[in-house]
Amino acid sequence: MKVSYFLKANSIELTPEKNIELDEILGAIKNGKYQNQILALRKLTDEKQIKNAKINLPNFTASGVFTECKDNCLVNHSGFIQVDIDLKDILKAGLTKDELRKKLLADNYIYSLFDSPTNTGLKALVKLPTIDHLGSFLALENYFLEKYKVQIDRSCKNISRRFFVSYDKDLYLNKDSEIFAEIAHEEKEFKEFSKEIDKEIFREAVNHIPGKSKDDGKRSYYLNIIWACKTVLGESEAFSIGEKLLSSSDM
Repeated sequence: MKVSYFLKANSIELTPEKNIELDEILGAIKNGKYQNQILALRKLTDEKQIKNAKINLPNFTASGVFTECKDNCLVNHSGFIQVDIDLKDILKAGLTKDELRKKLLADNYIYSLFDSPTNTGLKALVKLPTIDHLGSFLALENYFLEKYKVQIDRSCKNISRRFFVSYDKDLYLNKDSEIFAEIAHEEKEFKEFSKEIDKEIFREAVNHIPGKSKDDGKRSYYLNIIWACKTVLGESEAFSIGEKLLSSSDM
């Protein structure tokens, strides 16, 4: 799947240098194409120098091909979303970077995982449906909070978010990773519900939703379903549906 590739990340470099296969960039990160730049950056201690060095790194838009690096200039979505995890958020979760890395390597949703340019955080890629990028991000944010107690960088909700290249000889790649199919919505989007919803069609749709399993990181997903059932069908029926969906879970 192709993504747009940029030589630098300054405000002038909005037009991509080229469009390139995502796996080609990941191979370059693993095989050391950017090794000299990255190792030089990792030696820096001054925050201003680090910022300037990062701006001069090649970068790419992991979520697709763009005519310009702007959200409204998307040509084709790649079916991937970038996940950035900063060291401060790893530490807040009571983990070390290596401990979180080990956990993520066992996660079937992780397509690729590698060290950040500064070697302090982690970068990941996850497959997702292309129908609602923001909704996918919000669900993925909830997933990381519930499963790992880790806050991911909220800037990744922007579809044109730039992904800096790095160097990690141990870069992880799982081409058979699962698609993260959950979609969430900000609470304000639920405030008004159409009174014209056909209850029978709604019930039929809910009946096709599989029950929650233990430790699947989908707590908020099922809570949203039950909340919607309460709004459309009433509290009593929502309670019964909730019992059915959660019967095998730990909620």
